[in-house]
Amino acid sequence: MIAGVFYFDFRPVPETDEPHLRPARPHSSTLPALLWSAPGLLMGQASSRFHSPADQARALSPDGGVCCWDGRLDNRDSLFLALARDPNQSSFDSATAPLRHYPAEGTAALRHLIGDWSLAIWDARSKSVVLASDYAGIRPLYYWRGDRRLCWSSSLAGLVQWTGSTALDEEFAARFLMSRAAPHRTPYSGIRQVPAGHAVRVSPEAFSVEPFWRLPVHQELRLADERDYEEGLRTLFREAVQVRLPGGSPVCAELSGGLDSSSIVCMSERLLPPPAKPVTFSYLHPGSRDEPYIRAVERACNLQGIHLDLQDIPLVTATQTGGAAPAGGSPGWRSWHAAWKLSARVCSSPASSATSSWATWRTIATRPPTMWSSAAGERPCARHWPGARPSRSRSIRFSGGPCAPPGFAGRPP
Repeated sequence: MIAGVFYFDFRPVPETDEPHLRPARPHSSTLPALLWSAPGLLMGQASSRFHSPADQARALSPDGGVCCWDGRLDNRDSLFLALARDPNQSSFDSATAPLRHYPAEGTAALRHLIGDWSLAIWDARSKSVVLASDYAGIRPLYYWRGDRRLCWSSSLAGLVQWTGSTALDEEFAARFLMSRAAPHRTPYSGIRQVPAGHAVRVSPEAFSVEPFWRLPVHQELRLADERDYEEGLRTLFREAVQVRLPGGSPVCAELSGGLDSSSIVCMSERLLPPPAKPVTFSYLHPGSRDEPYIRAVERACNLQGIHLDLQDIPLVTATQTGGAAPAGGSPGWRSWHAAWKLSARVCSSPASSATSSWATWRTIATRPPTMWSSAAGERPCARHWPGARPSRSRSIRFSGGPCAPPGFAGRPP
């Protein structure tokens, strides 16, 4: 979790703001919050023990800049080789990478960061705050801007309580009812979400939203053989799952029976070294149409999944709606708590290579395909599979699918 407040007149930050920079519901998996202050500014970060030490990061720069990081950085090693200044240094943490790039490139530097992340940067030179999220917005970051201050948090419910912005955003409601999508808005008037692939810059004098990543639709690719497309997709998918597998820790994955979660579970089962197996949990109810597909994946991967009855552990209750999430699909705290307890018990068995930590996946989105990205200066797909040749085709075709079990076509729409 990251959060902070910036007073535009640089007044001392009131003591009443500090509790809102700490997790509202700390538990054994949350590390103590780290706070950093300057005139008119207070920034906080509380990492999870599930993150690697390098991702439990807050970095300071010599010019007074600060970066608070929330997420996972996948290309840390390549960034280190490009940015390391001390020959005796063996690595750096995730928050250091954007701070090293930022002075030279500004918010455009954020395009180099591959992973699931959000961050807050204090630009000491321009006296401004920069808030940004990765290309897909996997780890959302919310902000509220008033006449005197800017507040931000990765917890929407926490920001609502902090700012008192409980009025309904009617434009969000209208868009949500029409299309189930209201980009960059939330159900709460005045509270916005940092757009995916963009940076929000706020200073006492100005406000701007700056894109640092765009869908690379202008890049074209054609391969010599149809089978190369299948292998290319499989390679990218395998890489996307691999970077999300914690080293030496059990893995817990939600299995809904759909093609996405089924493919992820099957791929993780292939990638984990024996005898480790992913621990899956699924939400079921009497007459569930998903259950046959869930059990098909469990049989194919030889898994004993955890089945949570929605009648006993509902996703939404009158007192817990999923942390004020602006869209459906976010499980309530009771569901997470039950899954955590059940998974911890399963992962403590010898067959699951139990360790002191484990990772929970709710959603996994494939990382930006490096085969399409020129940010790292690589030729498209040159390092991913043989036979890849750039072309002037206006579309990229992928035939075949990832790694669903044999004979499993996925859940019908």
